[in-house]
Amino acid sequence: MDARPAAPALLRALRPRQWAKNVFVFAALVFAGRLSDHRAVGQVLGAFAVFCALSSAVYLLNDVRDVEADRAHPVKKRRAIAAGELAPGTALAVAAVLAAGALSGAFALSFGFGLVAVGYLLLNLAYSLGLKRVVILDVMMVAAGFLLRAIAGATVIDVAISHWLVLCTGLLALFLGFVKRRQELVARREGAPTRAILKEYSLPFLDQMISIVTGATVVVHQRGEGENPTAVVLTDPPLILDVVLWSVAVLVALYVWR
Repeated sequence: MDARPAAPALLRALRPRQWAKNVFVFAALVFAGRLSDHRAVGQVLGAFAVFCALSSAVYLLNDVRDVEADRAHPVKKRRAIAAGELAPGTALAVAAVLAAGALSGAFALSFGFGLVAVGYLLLNLAYSLGLKRVVILDVMMVAAGFLLRAIAGATVIDVAISHWLVLCTGLLALFLGFVKRRQELVARREGAPTRAILKEYSLPFLDQMISIVTGATVVVHQRGEGENPTAVVLTDPPLILDVVLWSVAVLVALYVWR
């Protein structure tokens, strides 16, 4: 395959838009009051890069494994591998390089952070290789991925991991995960092909689970756009404004009024 036309396809397959999820590694830096610590900022930026590489490696593997299912999906069929724009062998080779480079960088930052990065990679490999087809566990594993990002951010700068950080991150991740499944189930009932695990879910059950963890990002659920929460966060103007205002309030409270 010609490397030049494959390059844009590879970039799309890496899903850089999804790297927004990795901002969770910055949580400990902000809430520990370390934004003025240049060394700590550099370490967390390195951690962010590690998680971007790891997540892209997992996306490549997942797209190779799900290529046939993606080709039957009205949206996922446009993914680079499903569309035939990127060879599966190339995708797997890039995934291996990204994973190896990311783990090497993680251990170079700190041993503890390296262990968290290994845990994140193993968690996602287990998810991609089969556990995403286990009801409830699939959502919990996605939520665990967000928790590991937050824990990694604290580990790399060697600060205590607040139980509030764990609690808030976990609840938000579970909320978004169950909302995503709900929207996918609605789409499936309307005739759109979606993931096989949805046959194990029902709308009443998902509504009950959402009510348990409600307290985060209600606007996503109400507008019925929870199937792709990352896209909503990056493109919805009112939600972007809410995030910006909340961030300003947090920074003022932690760095101006303390």
